[in-house]
Amino acid sequence: MNPKEQAKELSRQGYSIREIAEKIETSKSTVARWLQESAPIQPISAQPDPSIELELKRMQLNHELELRKLAQQEREQEYRRRDMERQYAMKQESEEVVDVELRKILLPIYKWASNQLELIKEYSGEGIPCTEDSLTDMSCRLEMFHETLSDYVHIRKLDEWDDVLNTLKSLNSKVGRWIIQLMKAEDAAREEFEYQNRRNARNEVHGLNLKDEYTSRKKKKKKHEEEEEEEEFVFQAEIECHWGNSRSDLKYLVERVR
Repeated sequence: MNPKEQAKELSRQGYSIREIAEKIETSKSTVARWLQESAPIQPISAQPDPSIELELKRMQLNHELELRKLAQQEREQEYRRRDMERQYAMKQESEEVVDVELRKILLPIYKWASNQLELIKEYSGEGIPCTEDSLTDMSCRLEMFHETLSDYVHIRKLDEWDDVLNTLKSLNSKVGRWIIQLMKAEDAAREEFEYQNRRNARNEVHGLNLKDEYTSRKKKKKKHEEEEEEEEFVFQAEIECHWGNSRSDLKYLVERVR
């Protein structure tokens, strides 16, 4: 019996590959190859294996679930993209509205500050003649500028315009000091006016003749009363308003709100 047949026989008798290799004095790989060659071919079953079918169905379900997850993720990404585009468009529209509204508020400030700088040039840097009415109008304008801008930036939370508000407040304080100065001048002029009236009245009384004292005094008194009704105190003085260091504030306003 050749070694190959001997190996097959020993295998049928229940010997292991290692034991067969030792008995016939050959390698285990050779014994394994001989036994494999002699092994009968197993017929393929016509019936599918149930475990394989279950595994295939499980794999198919997992695949469908993954596809559904991917489709859901794509939809969510599309929703987020559209939402971001919508928010961006709304922000752009809001910024445009804010810009237009803010321009309407800043334009009068720009015109006023520019006009003051032109007046400074016109008077060669000297004081600008101002009446009480012009100073009162200027103060009202600055107060209105400050109030309108303050309300708007507070609602819109535009803190970057606080410097302009502070500048307007500073300029209005200076105008307020000019008004006080002019009011003091007006009070002094009024006192002088009343003093002159009293003095003129005394001089008229002392210049009366004694025999016509009663008649003349009565006529003078009536005339004086008529003159008092006609003559009123009118103050039309002007003061020279020097912006001085505040000129830089005017230039800043022009550049900032341009």
